[in-house]
Amino acid sequence: MPRDVLKKLGYNEDEINKIVGSYAMRRMKSDTIKMNFERNFNYLKSLGYTNEEVIRITTALPAIYVYSVENMNKKIDEFKEMGYSQQEVVKMIKTSPQLFGASKENIKKKIEEMEGLGLSYRDIIKMGKKLPAIFGYGVESVRQKIEGIEKLGYTREEVIKMIKISPSILSHSMESIKQKLEDIEELGYTREEVIKITKEKSSMFGLSIESIKNKMNGLIELGFDEEDVIEITKSFPTMFGLSKETIKQKVEDVEKLGYSREESIKMIKVLPPILGLSIENMKQKVQFFNSLGLHSLVAEKPRVLMQSIQVSYARYQFYKDKGISIDRKNFSRLFMGQKPFEKQYKVSKNDLLDKYKYQEHIGEIDTYKLAQETMEEQKDTSYMYETEAEFENQKEEPEKLVNEDDQIGDE
Repeated sequence: MPRDVLKKLGYNEDEINKIVGSYAMRRMKSDTIKMNFERNFNYLKSLGYTNEEVIRITTALPAIYVYSVENMNKKIDEFKEMGYSQQEVVKMIKTSPQLFGASKENIKKKIEEMEGLGLSYRDIIKMGKKLPAIFGYGVESVRQKIEGIEKLGYTREEVIKMIKISPSILSHSMESIKQKLEDIEELGYTREEVIKITKEKSSMFGLSIESIKNKMNGLIELGFDEEDVIEITKSFPTMFGLSKETIKQKVEDVEKLGYSREESIKMIKVLPPILGLSIENMKQKVQFFNSLGLHSLVAEKPRVLMQSIQVSYARYQFYKDKGISIDRKNFSRLFMGQKPFEKQYKVSKNDLLDKYKYQEHIGEIDTYKLAQETMEEQKDTSYMYETEAEFENQKEEPEKLVNEDDQIGDE
């Protein structure tokens, strides 16, 4: 009996009833069904799925047991031709088994129609990795969703950007999206602030309001007040993507670098992206500033952490070779804007980094990752620009930072 085969494979009674009672099974002979169960179950396992995953996939789409192995291989190849890797296709099918039943012609047409909404082919392929079910959405439904979100206070370009980053937005009803904005607003934000936050952290539409509250309360428990939390999340919405435990650990990590809880809180208030930096990233920068006798500088002006350690080290060595010592009085030399620095010293950033290599200074470690992390935190933020302006507006004017004798001529 087909039911016995499924039971032997690990299905429970409810799963067996759903598969055996499906329309696809009614059209097949008992002997053929039994053979297909074992053959296709093993085929799916050969793709890398676990027994539990195969059971979940086939229960969601019983018709898989009607397909031939040749047809399933062909379907995987079709997705690979679209630009997906074998591993990506396997992952997508695990999330949306219905992809096995999608025709190549329908998917091609769907992509062409979605391109008409302002999405590129590459955008759609990337979105498919995150939300495979998108290939089953009606284009008119997607269009209405985009227009509906736009009416809530976003521009068309902003909506497109949001769904490219977080395509799961398309899986939410307009009612739930509206409610989410209202719920966040009730936490102490204005509607304009909610729009700004969700633009920068579009995945918030997938977070429950309880989860959002829990993260905010986590900061309050650490010593921040409610006003602090509002300001921090406004300027650094990425915080909502961090767990409460991660946030707590980050504050404790900053303390371990030699700062008090009060100083740690102040640093995060001034520079919320600290919450997104790894402890190794901060540790190397703090140790470097410690070596210059500038430990308190980080607590007073935490924005110095936004400059990569490679640049800070290279500039320090550059000045050292010119006989210029960096201390509390002239530390702003390290943080001049890149253009003013190149104009004044006639040295490009690449040449500077090539001559003074931080990695050689500290030994073989992966500093590239740290540099990339710092640059990612700087992306689309004004922190570095604010830092440059702050330092360059100190009593010591930029043009007076270097004496004429210290200037570098054309060599």
